[in-house]
Amino acid sequence: MKILELKLTQQNLDATPDAKTVAIDTLGRARNRPNFGNGGEVENLLGKAKVNHRKRQSSIPLEQRSGDIVLEPVDFDPDFDRATKADVNLTQLFSDVVGSDRTVKKLSGYQKIARVMRKKGKAQRDIRDLVPTNFIFKGPPGMSVIVFILADLMSNRCSIGTGKTTTARKMGQVYYDMGFLSSTEVVECSASDLIGQYVGQTGPKTRKLFEKALGKVLFVDEAYRLSEGSYAKEAIDELVGVLTQEQFKGKLIVILAGYDREMNGLIAANPG
Repeated sequence: MKILELKLTQQNLDATPDAKTVAIDTLGRARNRPNFGNGGEVENLLGKAKVNHRKRQSSIPLEQRSGDIVLEPVDFDPDFDRATKADVNLTQLFSDVVGSDRTVKKLSGYQKIARVMRKKGKAQRDIRDLVPTNFIFKGPPGMSVIVFILADLMSNRCSIGTGKTTTARKMGQVYYDMGFLSSTEVVECSASDLIGQYVGQTGPKTRKLFEKALGKVLFVDEAYRLSEGSYAKEAIDELVGVLTQEQFKGKLIVILAGYDREMNGLIAANPG
């Protein structure tokens, strides 16, 4: 907030209290991205806000325009009220999906938790502890069974009649609306992109992919292959380790996807 206030003063700008709240929230989501820099991010955000402000002013009759630049929430984030529309967006997202009622109900519950926690003034870190961000999608082509992972337990399974990649994109939108992600983008890869070809290569490959997916959705297809090959244990250990590190925990959505039987085998071999 101090850097934001300083930059506003230096550029002879002002912002409403609500606009400042939206700006801080936008910066909070951007913080999930790699190479985040406070000063640079604030500068970029103000640059975009000024452009949006000019566009708004250009649509107002000349005699009604203000000589002072007072930024509004919409200047910092045109979709700043997405959280208030999250329930409607969620229903619309899955409206064309057969058998999605349980999935929508589960995700709606997560949205409610996030909304209530924010009203109580809780930090994003506290909210992440209550809302799962790691999932398993399994099933034949054209069908997903979402396994909701709470802590280390697979507590619920929801079958929906749409493809795993399509569902991953919908999940990206849901968590973006909740304020967990800075983008709805899905970073797609296969298990082979995580597994090294010699000892010591797996860790850097896995970390690089996770860094690329910060603030986004990481979709790992054919994830059951993580339990195959000479360096499989190294891959699984690295994956679990990265998921529990503060740099990554709750700062991206991780989806492991694959065929039903093979994914059951992966889960059985690595229950944690």
